[in-house]
Amino acid sequence: MRSGRLPQRVTIQIQDNTQNTHGEVVEGWTDAISGKIWAGVEPISSNEVFSEDERNAELATRIVIRYRENLGPFVRFLHKNRTYYAQGQPIDKNSEHKQLEYICYERS
Repeated sequence: MRSGRLPQRVTIQIQDNTQNTHGEVVEGWTDAISGKIWAGVEPISSNEVFSEDERNAELATRIVIRYRENLGPFVRFLHKNRTYYAQGQPIDKNSEHKQLEYICYERS
């Protein structure tokens, strides 16, 4: 795999929820890998999502990383002061274990 195809650096975090003293779930995130890794970050579409109280722009982004074991769907990526949330299982094209592709969303 050529490094030029993964020119950006990202931090991968996994969801790490806890409960507070009242038994309520508190969303938390922990770095899955020490330090930043190489990735390809590419916007692929933009949608406007409407609800009763607000209007959000939702940007779909493809993030590609080298294959890693034990990374599932509950991850997010930090890149240039932006946070991208994975939607669903990562794609391992042709089951070759060379790279993982995530479709992610960033809400504004």
